[in-house]
Amino acid sequence: MASRGTSSGGGARAAQPRARTRPRERAPPPAAPPRPRPSLLDTRLRPLAERPHLSAALLIGLFVLIYLWPALLGGKMLSPISVLYGLAPWQHEVPPDIHSYYNPLLSDVATAVYPWRWFARGLLHSGTLPAWDPHVFAGTPFLSNPQVGLFSPFSLPLWILNIVAGIVYVLTMPFVALATGYVYFDMRVREELEDRTQPAVLPPEAELGYG
Repeated sequence: MASRGTSSGGGARAAQPRARTRPRERAPPPAAPPRPRPSLLDTRLRPLAERPHLSAALLIGLFVLIYLWPALLGGKMLSPISVLYGLAPWQHEVPPDIHSYYNPLLSDVATAVYPWRWFARGLLHSGTLPAWDPHVFAGTPFLSNPQVGLFSPFSLPLWILNIVAGIVYVLTMPFVALATGYVYFDMRVREELEDRTQPAVLPPEAELGYG
């Protein structure tokens, strides 16, 4: 049987140590491209982008303000008092272009709501609480009339500012508040419903039309 070992003769090869290989140096990662410096517009619009609901509400409110700008600062009057041209003593002073803004469906605003608010404004400025209206029938309760809006926060400009500016702001503020509030709460409710609503899992027989 051949021996597994090697003889000690000159034919035997001495084991030589392996040469150590130097590890390859890894190439440095490529440098990231420099980030563009945010502009002043980006930094100012970032808070609006982070609050989409509030941004949408403010945008709708801005559209309403732009639409009503002629009445707010343009010297126009947002009022249906043109219906008074159909009554005495203004029937003989009808302007030629009255048909472009005449709306008889809003006659109660000019013949009832405005007189009530003018009456309330006069009493408030004199330091009197408008609780009673002596000009209707033998007298009627005035403080409980909801159409006057005596305690409404939207009527506050009418009691403080002059009558023309007060009428404009009283008619403008509800539009802005309703537009912004509706958009804001509508988007919030839709988002919450989408998060809470899970797709319904129907049994196989219901999907096939059986049962």
